Amino acid sequence: SRREIARLYGVDPLGITLTANGVDTARFHPAATSRGGDPHDAEVLRSFGAVPTEYIVCVGRRQPRRNHLALVRAYARLAEPRPPLLVVGQGEGLQDEAVAEVHALGLMQQVTFIEDVADAALPALLRHARLVFHTSRAEGFGLPVLEAMASGVPVVTSDAAGMAELSAGAALAVDPDDPAAITQALERLLYDPMLRRRLAARGLEVAAGRRWDSAAKALLGAYRRFFAGRMVQRADS
Repeated sequence: SRREIARLYGVDPLGITLTANGVDTARFHPAATSRGGDPHDAEVLRSFGAVPTEYIVCVGRRQPRRNHLALVRAYARLAEPRPPLLVVGQGEGLQDEAVAEVHALGLMQQVTFIEDVADAALPALLRHARLVFHTSRAEGFGLPVLEAMASGVPVVTSDAAGMAELSAGAALAVDPDDPAAITQALERLLYDPMLRRRLAARGLEVAAGRRWDSAAKALLGAYRRFFAGRMVQRADS
């Protein structure tokens, strides 16, 4: 982001302060391990026909840059039986290429498109997934990656658009335009429980350092430095 802003506006990169997004760990946290679990979570999963740790989830409005088409094609390469795939986010109507590809590949019984999810339901869908998928070609930040890591769930993400930087080694980063590489990453996380546990633990560490209060303090500090500099300039003039 800093490089692109500096290039497009012709400003000094050192004069640009980046304030990253944060995650609300009161909402996004690992699944309860107590006997019986969380009744609310259980009800959310039942409403979508999902079984804990037995599905893949992808969150984000279905747009070409979000790369859902590559996900569908990579998912189709997985050996049977495949875990169900839940794709959460509004689509592009009749021009939705991901939906068309699901029909073309005969995956209607395995892939579910969920257009509307209540704010209270989304965290439950994330923390009970076996893995989260988010390999966009372009993102301003990649908030679903951070929310998944805070939920204690391993992630397959993109090596582009800063998401590999965001995940800081806590996710498998792949070329978003390489369906074979995406399939391989999916297979690794689906069938390697030790890798899942390792990435989930690392993800919790990364998410712990990405809090909204820290983001707010960084933004406030940038404003103070900026206006302090303006006051000095006025005094000098």
